[in-house]
Amino acid sequence: MHEAIAACRDSGRTPVVVGRQPADAVSAWLGRFSLADQVRYVAAGQPGRPRTAGQLIDDAVRSLGSATAACAVITTSGEVIGAARAMGVHAIGHAASAGSAESLSAAGAEAVVPSLADLTLRLRARPLL
Repeated sequence: MHEAIAACRDSGRTPVVVGRQPADAVSAWLGRFSLADQVRYVAAGQPGRPRTAGQLIDDAVRSLGSATAACAVITTSGEVIGAARAMGVHAIGHAASAGSAESLSAAGAEAVVPSLADLTLRLRARPLL
């Protein structure tokens, strides 16, 4: 995870974390792995107030002040891919388990990477700077 976030930053991209878990849990996880200072924003769930994947993605995009077409989501979830695509956000599937690449592609992923190491290499090879 460290390398993927560093590759985002170093290639001119702004890392944002989107998660359904409560924001304090996501922030604590990022802090435990010394990633908190490398992530610009956390769009997360709120206790007692469930949020859809689309709402969380919209929150993240707004935090960046960017157009949806300038953003990308990296996820293991077909549901999140569908929500991102419906909003005009690029969707990259992370096939974290065997056989998940097909379902991520079927959900509309524009690309599927087998590992975060593969994603890191791709980000470093195509900087925005």
